[in-house]
Amino acid sequence: MKEISDNIIQISDGFTGADLESTVRDLAYRAIANNNFILNEENIMNAFNNVVPLSQTSPEKIEAIRDWGKERAVPASGKPIGGEGLVHKQSGLKTRKVLV
Repeated sequence: MKEISDNIIQISDGFTGADLESTVRDLAYRAIANNNFILNEENIMNAFNNVVPLSQTSPEKIEAIRDWGKERAVPASGKPIGGEGLVHKQSGLKTRKVLV
């Protein structure tokens, strides 16, 4: 199980909480809707690989939120908001495919 979680951590770099939630929700719906669907490592990895993260599709929105937060929000961590920068993967842009 650790190997699966390590792989998910690696491929979900740059994901938002919404990206992660959407992927898990997609897997749950597929398992409920299709009695033959098996929640195995291959299907989990395919689902996560199929996500195009918000940091890639709308980096300007994330920057706008960070800019807003720098002036108006108090970070719980005590670290400045936006100091870590956006994560840009070297592998290029991702595209989605229909998983049925």
